[in-house]
Amino acid sequence: MVIESVGLDFGKTALKAVKFRRALSGRESIDYFYQSIPTGFHDTADPERKAGLLRNFLWKNDLYGKPVVTALPCEDLFIRTLSLPFHNLKTLTEIIPHEVENLIPMSLDDVTIGSTVLSRSASRDRHQAGTSDVLVTAVPKQRVTDHLKLLASADLDPSAVNIDGLALFSVSEFLKRACRSMPGDLSIIDIGASKTILCLIQDGLPRMVRTIPWGGQDLTQALAVRESCSWQEAERMKRTMEAKELELWLEPLIRDIRLTLHQFESETKARIRHCWVSGGGAKLRDLPLLLPCRFGLTPAGPRQGFDTDAPKAFAIALGLSTHPKLVGPRWRDRRQASAPAADLRRAPETTAQQATATRRDKKLVVAGIVLLCLAAIGDLFVWVAEGERRVNGLKEAVHEEFLRHFGSGEFAGDEVEQARIRLGTVKKQLDVLTVRQDRILPLLSSLATEVPATIMFKIRELTAEGGAVHLEAETDSFDAIERVKTSLANAPGFDSVAVSDSHLGAEPNRIIFRLTIGGPQP
Repeated sequence: MVIESVGLDFGKTALKAVKFRRALSGRESIDYFYQSIPTGFHDTADPERKAGLLRNFLWKNDLYGKPVVTALPCEDLFIRTLSLPFHNLKTLTEIIPHEVENLIPMSLDDVTIGSTVLSRSASRDRHQAGTSDVLVTAVPKQRVTDHLKLLASADLDPSAVNIDGLALFSVSEFLKRACRSMPGDLSIIDIGASKTILCLIQDGLPRMVRTIPWGGQDLTQALAVRESCSWQEAERMKRTMEAKELELWLEPLIRDIRLTLHQFESETKARIRHCWVSGGGAKLRDLPLLLPCRFGLTPAGPRQGFDTDAPKAFAIALGLSTHPKLVGPRWRDRRQASAPAADLRRAPETTAQQATATRRDKKLVVAGIVLLCLAAIGDLFVWVAEGERRVNGLKEAVHEEFLRHFGSGEFAGDEVEQARIRLGTVKKQLDVLTVRQDRILPLLSSLATEVPATIMFKIRELTAEGGAVHLEAETDSFDAIERVKTSLANAPGFDSVAVSDSHLGAEPNRIIFRLTIGGPQP
């Protein structure tokens, strides 16, 4: 995957950018962009003019649409290195705000706290977790807001906001990839127009970052006063003079750097032995050699990876472009840990913010649970209503089938139970026919065919019992009874035919009689 990132350094006298690109093959390329800024521009220009300058610079160099990393100056932050007896990152995040609260002159509600774990050391006691060295930064929220607002005015949304001092450390890490002999102890002195940034590296990690309010403009001002000349003339003289000739005016810077080195050595009990000078001040003749000699340090040269092509004036911009969040190690260096770097834009929240967020999260959780319960109750209600509707539909279907097969019943009730009773009755009636079926059914068939068709014969009741059929019928005369008896007696399918009773009916010309017909015995 092709990686592209841009480091943007918005300085006092120049606007610098570095575009870093790593191809799929691992080949890396770096492009530098520079635009000078008039003297005093930051003091007189309003935010709209600054945004316009930045917008034109980005458009002219085709830097829009790529991940951009910017930086806040060290003098706007509170930076401390803390040693805490914890290794767990979550525990460190919870403890750091309480530790920082007594070290800064501001409330935790007014600052954004960031932290970078530098190193972890194991404890000799296996029951203890050991210690972690953490570089802690605290920046006023308003400062971060103003910085992001300025970038937003230029239609720029940075991927990360680093610290200029840590960007210098990123430069050393970038150069270390090409030169394995890079010293683990190094002092980087970046001399800018209005300030000097000092980054002290020990054991390959940034241990101290400091800003000294002295830069190249102070040297130009001192020369202009000493020589009674214009600013432009003093600037030209500064670039032509050797460092030894400027040593008198460099004394304030040398004194502050020496005090910083002594403080560092007294606190860490370790001594830094190498020095690299970067920034615009590194262009002064022999200055990169003079400063290390004044502190008893060895100038970092080609043997340590700092050759003449090292981007001295673009050191901060290069460090920003290689932010670990955007540019990781190459595939062959995956085992190496990511270099420490800050991202003030997404720094962890302070304790007060965490408490507010916790309360808000609890309310959201409760509201979510209530909504889930309501949704479950609503789903249950819909499920019950749908089931009841289906049951009613099935009941109506059963009732319709019952009416179609059995007709309307005498009693209202369970149709299934009524159907069971009706089927039992029919079954009993069929049992009469099925018992000795080989005699009863032929007997009834012969009865239906042997009765003369000319005789009016109406059966009123018929009973099958064993192998005989008892019937009560009516006809129009006693002669018809004799004729029926004679016809059935002569038929081959009957063994016996007997008339047990005959009498007049209630209606005229109606003779009621009882007839018993016996079938053949098995």
